[in-house]
Amino acid sequence: MNGLSDLILAFSLCLPRFFVALILIPGFAKQLLGGAVIRNSIAAALALPLLPSVIPHLGEVQSGTMLIGLIAKEAVIGLFIGFISAIPFWAIESAGFVIDNQRGASMASTLNPLSGDQTSPLGILFNHAGTSLFFISGSVLLWLSAFYKTFLLWPMTDFPPQLVFNSVTLVFECFSELMNITWRLAAPAIITMFLSEFGLGLMNRFTPQMNVFFLAMPIKSGIALLVLLLYISLFFDAFLLELADFFLLTEQLEAWLP
Repeated sequence: MNGLSDLILAFSLCLPRFFVALILIPGFAKQLLGGAVIRNSIAAALALPLLPSVIPHLGEVQSGTMLIGLIAKEAVIGLFIGFISAIPFWAIESAGFVIDNQRGASMASTLNPLSGDQTSPLGILFNHAGTSLFFISGSVLLWLSAFYKTFLLWPMTDFPPQLVFNSVTLVFECFSELMNITWRLAAPAIITMFLSEFGLGLMNRFTPQMNVFFLAMPIKSGIALLVLLLYISLFFDAFLLELADFFLLTEQLEAWLP
């Protein structure tokens, strides 16, 4: 009976970090997996290999209050991991939304089934493509490797990591990096659409009888899609590089939770 209680106690310490992190990552969205039960089962399966290393240290948990504090600490670390890991996915979806907004297709905004948020058709396409690349490119293995390393930096029975004073600044830097990635991915299409709009403005200047407004959207849409076809491989290569950079979770979290 004591062995069973130790197993349950160890599992309650292993699960929160995975459980909270998976909630934020689009690739593990409950809408994609078919329900929260499946996602929670994945979190439990990922936590199982940690049980043998946690059970010998359960003697350090001296009270129920300490156990609750450790679980809360694990949830906070999982929140940081999920936040950092989700930035490339949010960026690629935002890039699609920016392109659609620039070509005048913002009226076609719809619900993203993975996140439950309003986005554009290209935003949904890029989000689904990025999620697929996350799994088929092997990036998920890189992410798991970095995730398990966080347990070496901050063992589950250590209480708690101290937040540094510049944590808020680092959060804002992550949002800044989100915007930087978004504009880097969308820049070729945005620039060509701007040039086409400039040309349409000149056309309207010299031929005022032509209604440029009705021509603008199909012309810009055609140009944007043509440019995307030309650099789509570079687009997703850049996305995979961003995934690799952001999955260096240990370096990111060491700055936040020393």
